[in-house]
Amino acid sequence: MIFNRVCTQPSESNSELLEDDDLIQVLSQELRTPLTVVQGAVSLLQSLFFDEDASQQNNLFKLALENTHRLEQVIQTLETRKTTLLPMLSCIDLARLRLQHDLQEAIGTEQLFLLYQPIVSLPSQKIMGFEALIRWQHPQQGLISPQQFIPLAEEGEFIHELGLWVLEKACYQLKQWQTEFPQASPLTMQVNLSPSQLFQMNVVTQVQEIIEKTKIDPRSLSLELTEDALLEEKIEAAIATLTDLAALGISLHLDDFGTGYSSLSRLQYLPIHCLKIDQSFIKAQNWTIIQIILQLAAQLGLEVIAEGVETPIQLAKLQQLGCCFSQGYLFGKPLAVTGAATLLLQKQCDKRLKKQCQKSCELALLHQATCYSD
Repeated sequence: MIFNRVCTQPSESNSELLEDDDLIQVLSQELRTPLTVVQGAVSLLQSLFFDEDASQQNNLFKLALENTHRLEQVIQTLETRKTTLLPMLSCIDLARLRLQHDLQEAIGTEQLFLLYQPIVSLPSQKIMGFEALIRWQHPQQGLISPQQFIPLAEEGEFIHELGLWVLEKACYQLKQWQTEFPQASPLTMQVNLSPSQLFQMNVVTQVQEIIEKTKIDPRSLSLELTEDALLEEKIEAAIATLTDLAALGISLHLDDFGTGYSSLSRLQYLPIHCLKIDQSFIKAQNWTIIQIILQLAAQLGLEVIAEGVETPIQLAKLQQLGCCFSQGYLFGKPLAVTGAATLLLQKQCDKRLKKQCQKSCELALLHQATCYSD
């Protein structure tokens, strides 16, 4: 959450401070801000002391965000008056609250941008598409990791707005590349779909509108979801939404497969088309598990993409096991639009990948021969 759960029962003086309506009035007057905004920011701490109901805390926090363009001023005033408001500041993480506010304000601006990591067909060594990955260049803090800001969007309940922005931008880019590089067709685009987005009431309609707006073939779009979206208590709703998305022609991928919660018995009933092997299995060279996943996918008629391929030996082993698609630093890091376009322009790209595959196979054979000779 936005606040730290480090407070215990407040002292008598703290209680008086938190319940003092004059404080809220002063802040509201100083900032010329609606009382509801200031009340939300101040009452959030009060709820921590006197209310154990998490839903009530969330309601109060939403209240604080009702007028986000004023929230920045509220935060600044609270920081400058930290001597007076010390009990409050000890329980509310203002830096995190500020970062969340900045993120919501950044949606649709140049602060947020996409990088594209190539997906490669191992049999043909051709680039088949890209995965769109969001990044945030904060004007003061610099580049912020998605692992840091995605949870902020989830907590602030604007992850759906952020996800739709990513999807629309990625689809526009896909359409542009398909037009500029018809020889590379059919290029595909993979976009992440968060569990929260999956359970939005109108998510299918909104995805369909973006497809129509950007004029892409829905068969060239893949949506990735993690196993966290398939928890037991929500599985029926998840299957219903995924079925509707698949009916649009979209390909559905189960990301980071093998690291989260999923029932193998249920896997055959999910309307998914591809399993993405988590990079941790590749890094650990757990080839037995990888082979089992490949065999399972083959039995279910699913494609497989191996993530995190970084070395020729890893590539050779995946080819030996019959894996058809892969992505990783061996083929290319996440690239800006210009870098990805350059990669598509390079006619010698396929030759370079082919030579890399041949080299990796030779190294693998040499390694196996050395093992047998020992």
